[in-house]
Amino acid sequence: MFRSVFALFGFLAFMPFIIEAATIGFVSSSGVWFSADPPFSGVAVKTYSVVLNNEYKQLTATIAFADNGQEFGRTTIVVPQEEARQIQVIWTPTYGKHTIAAKFVSAFVIDSSGNTKQLSQSEMDSFAPPISQSIDIDNDSDKDGIGDHTEISTYGTAPLKADTDDDGLNDYDEIFKYKTDPKKANTDGDGMNDGDEVRAGRNPLVQDDPPPPPAPPTAAAPSSGGQTVVVQESAKQQQQPAVPKQTAQTQTQLQTQLSQQQKTAAESAAKKKAAVASQVKPTTDDAVSVALVATTTPAAQTTSTELIAPPTQQTNSNQTDEDDTRWVTVLGTVAGLLAVAAAVSGALAWREKNRY
Repeated sequence: MFRSVFALFGFLAFMPFIIEAATIGFVSSSGVWFSADPPFSGVAVKTYSVVLNNEYKQLTATIAFADNGQEFGRTTIVVPQEEARQIQVIWTPTYGKHTIAAKFVSAFVIDSSGNTKQLSQSEMDSFAPPISQSIDIDNDSDKDGIGDHTEISTYGTAPLKADTDDDGLNDYDEIFKYKTDPKKANTDGDGMNDGDEVRAGRNPLVQDDPPPPPAPPTAAAPSSGGQTVVVQESAKQQQQPAVPKQTAQTQTQLQTQLSQQQKTAAESAAKKKAAVASQVKPTTDDAVSVALVATTTPAAQTTSTELIAPPTQQTNSNQTDEDDTRWVTVLGTVAGLLAVAAAVSGALAWREKNRY
């Protein structure tokens, strides 16, 4: 029992040295990868791997990369003890299946005593076995980031057209970035295509997503100092009051009509004065009557003027103007008669009151 326990502790104590002695070479978890995922035929990419050194004071290694057994690049790396270094070479793939392998072709180590030693091929293969990755290289004819075979078999998009649905977004962005349908220009069916929604800041997957408020219309005009003055056209138009348009002919007709009305009012006032003078004798009572007529006459004129005020609406027919003139004359005459009757009635009442 105790021997078994001591043996276990002894194994665990020496285990780090065993692992350390066996861990130089490639990091298998990293493997081989590329700067583009996936790489496409005819497009150069960087091919990466990672080398570590947990055994020697320093490791200097030359690593070769091969495509289906044919070397296409190599690099030399220096890795201190307990460290790892990333390596890379350039590869231009071709269409079809490929196996990319990385292999130590030479290695020099410095041990803990400071001695330099070259590892044999068998030692390198033992401590640092080759690492590889198989990959199927496709064409990307429309350069949209998706292989031709994948477009046809997986997404059903056009391999020769980067934007299958002509909505302004290429197929790759629709599938992997915006999650929209690359075969449907308006994914959410709201009447606005996906590309326009993205450019407007809307969500192309939400039908009722509101658009941002539109910018107010502006017009720029240079000022006298050379600066630009921005004028709000819509506000400027709203501040301007609506002015009715009048032709020269309409204005002339209104002036003529007003002159006739004033003449008619003056004649009516003169008739009223003459009528009062013929009915009342020149006594003190008559002076009062004349004063009363003089007092009431302006009111009658004012009433007549208000009744015959010029129309404010435009007239496009001569017949309408003539009808208006007749009505103005009739109303003026009626107003004059009413004023005379009021004056006479007032004078008679005054005489009756002061007779006795």
